[in-house]
Amino acid sequence: MYVATQLDKSWLRSEQRKLYARSWDEPGYVWRRLWGLVTDQRNLRLALARVARNRGARTAGVDGQTVRKVLRQGVDEVVEQLRAELRSGSYRPSPVRRVLIPKAGQPGKVRPLGIPTVRDPG
Repeated sequence: MYVATQLDKSWLRSEQRKLYARSWDEPGYVWRRLWGLVTDQRNLRLALARVARNRGARTAGVDGQTVRKVLRQGVDEVVEQLRAELRSGSYRPSPVRRVLIPKAGQPGKVRPLGIPTVRDPG
């Protein structure tokens, strides 16, 4: 399992504090840096770590990839590839795999569950 570094976590917390402070200080401010923050390697590593610790991390999406399989490529390679796709505009989300799971405490009843791909945790 992949765990994000403390440096990445500290960076994100600092950026969140700056955004919060500016939103209070300048309510009409036009945000121009958000896409840069979203596609920052540190933020993408944190997102990957969050997906990796999710209960469904061992379940593959429509692409057949689990977190473990994706991480075999290496965290930096996965993050850089995704970042390049996001920044170039070529990124396209995958369909969500739909499965029916039993409802807790209601025998015979099921509910739909959507399973995204590792690259589409949205």
